[in-house]
Amino acid sequence: MDEIKPVARKIEELGTLLIIAVLCTPDLALAQASPFLTAANSLQTNILAWATPIAIILVMALGVMAMANRMVGSLIIESEFKRNSDGN
Repeated sequence: MDEIKPVARKIEELGTLLIIAVLCTPDLALAQASPFLTAANSLQTNILAWATPIAIILVMALGVMAMANRMVGSLIIESEFKRNSDGN
C-alpha cells in the first residue's frame, strides 16, 4: 500500500501541472479562430494584391500624360474639389 501512494501523488502532480499549463496557454486551449475573420483577412489581402498594380499603372499613366503636357499636375486635385463642392 505504501507503493501506491507515491504513484497516486505523481499522477496528482502531473494533473495539476497539466491544468496549470492549459490555463497559462489560452492560445492552445482556444486554438480555433473565427472563420469570418479568416475570410475577411483573406479578402483584404486579395483586394490589396489586385489594387496595388492597378494604382501603379494609373500613376505611371498620369506621369506620361504630364510629361506629354496633356494635363496639369493639379488637374486631378482641382476636379476632385469641384466635384465635392457640387455635392456629388
